[in-house]
Amino acid sequence: LVPGAGGPVASPTVTDPPADRPEPIFHADGDLLVPTANAVGPWFPGVLHGGAVAAVSLRAVERLPSAVPMQPARWTLDLSRRVPHGPIRVRAEVLRDGRRLQSVAVDVVHDGEVVARATVLRLRTGDGVVPDDVLPEPWPEDAPPPPPEAGEPHVLQGEAFSYVRCFETRRIGVVGGGR
Repeated sequence: LVPGAGGPVASPTVTDPPADRPEPIFHADGDLLVPTANAVGPWFPGVLHGGAVAAVSLRAVERLPSAVPMQPARWTLDLSRRVPHGPIRVRAEVLRDGRRLQSVAVDVVHDGEVVARATVLRLRTGDGVVPDDVLPEPWPEDAPPPPPEAGEPHVLQGEAFSYVRCFETRRIGVVGGGR
């Protein structure tokens, strides 16, 4: 679904993917990323939600080569305008490449126009600047499900499509003793 030259675009119709394979947020088509209905936000028809744009900007950073192992330490995303539900191109460029840190710029482009821009600072891991003992543990593949007191997943009502179907939220506890 690509927005027309003038006016809003109807929200896409969603059919549930097979149970064994969830529908992705984007499909790669050469150097383009084509959003699925799961990339659409709830605020405006035919417009991507910020989480989808954020994800592709970090994906571009992860794919950049570096001489030593690096991990993002700071990431800033500027959504300069609405990102239409249509093919986007993501360009990442290393601005400063050092042994301990790397500065990266990412542009998200729709129809030849930059619609979002990210800047990322990557720091060397391991024997470099960031010691292994301060890095978070990777999320385990065999992580247990939420505890029973978390209750059933919260479902946003009235959302027939979009990214809200991609997430599950549960209340596990309250910080500070409040309600």
